[in-house]
Amino acid sequence: MTSKFWGEYEHQLDDKGRVTVPADWRPGLAEGFFLCPGLNGYVCLYLLPKWRWAIIEETLLKVTYDDKAGTGLQSLVGLGIETKLDGQGRVSIPPRLRVRGAISDEVLLCGAGDRIEIWNPEQRRAYEEKEFSPEALQDKISKKPL
Repeated sequence: MTSKFWGEYEHQLDDKGRVTVPADWRPGLAEGFFLCPGLNGYVCLYLLPKWRWAIIEETLLKVTYDDKAGTGLQSLVGLGIETKLDGQGRVSIPPRLRVRGAISDEVLLCGAGDRIEIWNPEQRRAYEEKEFSPEALQDKISKKPL
């Protein structure tokens, strides 16, 4: 099963480190998911549905020990956890991942097609200013048209 996630939702992290996942995204996460540091070079977390995580995991398991980039990626992803939503549709973010993603009270859940990105809203604004400026978008489109 594939799932697609689009949109943006602001939520509060509760006192136990949980955040509510929007109801329309929950069916795509029913089988569980993998929560790990973002792989985009920015400070965020990735919530990968089980089907997407399986593809990434298969690639990571083929990395040889002399591949420094690959083993570095394995180490980064190794900080993640396989988990499920609780009965109220919340994901619990462990303290070490909250620190890694600069997550405190405010949380921004961003749909990114095959994954959900979990951001500190300030970090997301900084990312958008850099990556989504008219100049940056024009440069990206000219290099890789839609």
